[in-house]
Amino acid sequence: MNTTTRHIFWPTCMLLCMLCLYTTLAQAAGMYRWVDEDGRVHYSYTVPAEASRLERTQLDEQALPVQKTAAAKTKEQLAEEKWLEALRQKYRKQKAKQRAADLRLLSAYSDVEQLDNSYASRLKMLSDNKQQVELLHDKMQSELDDLKQQLEKAQEADTIQRLEKFITKKQQGLNDYAHALSQSISEKQRVEAQYTRQRKRFLELTAEAEKEAAEERAKNN
Repeated sequence: MNTTTRHIFWPTCMLLCMLCLYTTLAQAAGMYRWVDEDGRVHYSYTVPAEASRLERTQLDEQALPVQKTAAAKTKEQLAEEKWLEALRQKYRKQKAKQRAADLRLLSAYSDVEQLDNSYASRLKMLSDNKQQVELLHDKMQSELDDLKQQLEKAQEADTIQRLEKFITKKQQGLNDYAHALSQSISEKQRVEAQYTRQRKRFLELTAEAEKEAAEERAKNN
């Protein structure tokens, strides 16, 4: 390389290096802009600790926004998000539970007539059971009344003591039948309410299925 070439080459290299260095420094010299809680606008090459939770925008060397950092969420916002997520999870679980119940319902009965017959048979059995308990309750009540009448007429101490024991046992048995009768009535009411819900839901599901099938047929034709 001759003297003239060296005089041209080295200044050019130095100029290119300086340009690269300037570009790097310029890109690194981006500023941050944020607004504090009092509404004052701030510009700085660094974000102080007290502003680290605020929303801020990073600017390039031409003061153009290149990146935006959202403000840190408050405890109230975090608590609200947690509550909303718990609510969404509860809703998803309820939807999944309902879907599972719908599948069981559709798989249990081929049509609404079968559902009606199934519940009719179940309700008849409950009615028969309730009637039987009522008969036993009335029979025991009659026996208890008879024992009480005998006790009123009894004179001897042994007879009175024996009748009192019978009355105590009968009264306990009567209480047991009364409890069984109450349970029988509650169970019958529960099944009746269940039948009403299940029948309504079954009709809704079958109607939706028929509508979807009709739409699919219309689409294919």
